Amino acid sequence: MSKSKKPPEMPYAGTDIDPYTTQGEISRLLENYNAENIQWTGLFKDNNVNLKFILKTKEGKLFAVELIPPDIRIKRRTWSLDQGKYVKVLVPAWPQSMRLLYWYIEAKLKAITWNLVASEREWLSDIVTSLPDGTTRRVGDMIARRVIDGKFALESKPTNTPKEEHIVDVEFTHTTEKET
Repeated sequence: MSKSKKPPEMPYAGTDIDPYTTQGEISRLLENYNAENIQWTGLFKDNNVNLKFILKTKEGKLFAVELIPPDIRIKRRTWSLDQGKYVKVLVPAWPQSMRLLYWYIEAKLKAITWNLVASEREWLSDIVTSLPDGTTRRVGDMIARRVIDGKFALESKPTNTPKEEHIVDVEFTHTTEKET
């Protein structure tokens, strides 16, 4: 009989840092790593927040990144007017979500700074690209499902380099049974 595993504790469950403070810390962190045009959109009360900013590759090329904080929810006991009693409901855990986002961004920026990975590779799935219709989307949102479904194939481009010829000189000799 196997023991059932206890689910992992929610990340940053004990944090007492409000999401607005963490939002400011994330903006300062990005500024310290030379991010530009840092923009927060949405509202916590509407459960819709995202972060956009611009980074540079080592070669100086600019690219935009968009991050959406993780959707962490916790059970809270609240009064239900419909039911006339206290009920448990899932509510967004913004303080925990924003702390997780802070440490996620910091880890990525440190990996880039210490040459563990190139900037554009580290942020690849979150890079924002323009589509032909004028809209923008994150690279990861565009290709992830297609890759998982096996419907994403890259075209191989023909190379312009001439193929090397390998010539082998072979001499055949014929022997008969009498000669052996």
